[in-house]
Amino acid sequence: MPTQFDLVLREETLANERRTVLTPEHVAKLTARGFKVALAHWPERVFSEKEYIDTVQRNGNQNNFAVIDPEDWKTQTPYENSLIVGVKEIVEAPIGSSQYGLKHIYIHFDHSYKGQQHAEERLGRFIGGYTPHLKDIFTAANRNSRSPLLLDHEYCVDENGQRTHAFGKSAGFATTAMSLMSWAQKINEEAFVLEQFSYDKKEKFFALLKSKMEAAPSLNQWPPKILVLGSERGRSARGCLEFIKELNGYLELKNPLDYDLWGRSETQNRQTSDGLDGITDFDVVINCTFAAQACEPFITDKTITNRHDPDRPIIIGDVTCDATPDKNRIR
Repeated sequence: MPTQFDLVLREETLANERRTVLTPEHVAKLTARGFKVALAHWPERVFSEKEYIDTVQRNGNQNNFAVIDPEDWKTQTPYENSLIVGVKEIVEAPIGSSQYGLKHIYIHFDHSYKGQQHAEERLGRFIGGYTPHLKDIFTAANRNSRSPLLLDHEYCVDENGQRTHAFGKSAGFATTAMSLMSWAQKINEEAFVLEQFSYDKKEKFFALLKSKMEAAPSLNQWPPKILVLGSERGRSARGCLEFIKELNGYLELKNPLDYDLWGRSETQNRQTSDGLDGITDFDVVINCTFAAQACEPFITDKTITNRHDPDRPIIIGDVTCDATPDKNRIR
C-alpha cells in the first residue's frame, strides 16, 4: 500500500446515489501512469470493488492502488495531500463541530456558488483555504495540508472558457425517463412513484414505462407533445432525443413519440416576462439549458396558471435541477 495517495475516489453521501466520477478503466489508466489512487469502500457504487480490483490488475499498476475504509482518508497521514474526488457535495456537519472544518482539496459538484440553499454553511467549511497558483495546487510541497480548497466541477473551464466538466447524455436520458414516467402515471391517475431508484439494465425500466404508457392511446392522450429546451449539439439534449428514439422502439405504436427542439434562437423569439410563449401547449417540457448568470425564466407559476387547458397535466423535467431563483430558467 502506498505511503501517500494522489487521489481518493470517495463515497457519496446523498440518499439513493450510486454514481461515481471514475470508472474502473479510468482508475486503471491513472495507476498505469503513476498516480496513486485510493478507492473508499462504498457498496452502493454502481461499479463493484471487484471490478476496480480486476481492471487495475489487468490494465493498471496494482502497486498504485488500494481499497480503504471511508473514514481513513479524513484523518490519516497518507491522505493529507490527496485530491478528494466525488460527484456531489460532502456530508453536512454542524457549525462549530470538530467535523465542520476541512483540510483537503475537494473536487465535486457543490451547488453553492450561485447562492443555493445552505450555500453559506457549505462554503464556510472552506474558509482559511490557501490560494496558490492553480498550476501548483497538485504539488504537495506547495500547499498547506491543513488548508481546504474546493474545485467545483461546474466551474472547471479550459483556456477558452468552455466547461470541461458537464453533465452528459445520461443526464438528459434519465430526466426524459423520469418525466415520461411521471406523465404516464398522471394520465393513469396514479401518484408519481418510482418502483425502484436505479436499474442495472435499462430494458427493465423500458418494460415498466411501456406498461404505464400503453393506456394513454385509449384515453385519447396520445401522442404527448414533448418539448426539449436546448441545443441539438448539447449533450443533455442529445440524451433526451436518444431516449425518445429508444422508447419508440419499445412501444411499437402506429403514432410514435415526436418532439420539438427549441434552441437559443427559438427561445429568444418567444421570451416574455412571464416565460416562453407557447410553452404550455406541450405535455412534457424538458429543460437542458445551463445558466451561470441571472436570466429570464422559461416558465413560472403564472405561465402555468394561464395555460389554455388547466385540466391537462404538464410535466416539467429540469436536467439542471438547480434551485437558484434568478439563475435557473425554471422558477
